[in-house]
Amino acid sequence: MKRVMQNALIVCGTVLLTLILMEAVVRLAGETNANGQFTFIGYVLQPYPLPVNELRADIENSLKQRTSPAWSMMRCSAGRIDRIC
Repeated sequence: MKRVMQNALIVCGTVLLTLILMEAVVRLAGETNANGQFTFIGYVLQPYPLPVNELRADIENSLKQRTSPAWSMMRCSAGRIDRIC
């Protein structure tokens, strides 16, 4: 019975050590971009997140362009009631 317990501990220790080593390899060889997408040695892994940061920047640029005087004049002349008018 003592021999069985020793073998079980050796197997559990080996599995644990292997998993720790594999985790280290994945973390060292992988990269995460600004949108949270993880790539491992050039392969993009699922799930594929939306490019939230890129979309946010596009929306902010669009809103900045729409606050120009020409844009507010177009909206006011169209008969819409806006806070810019």
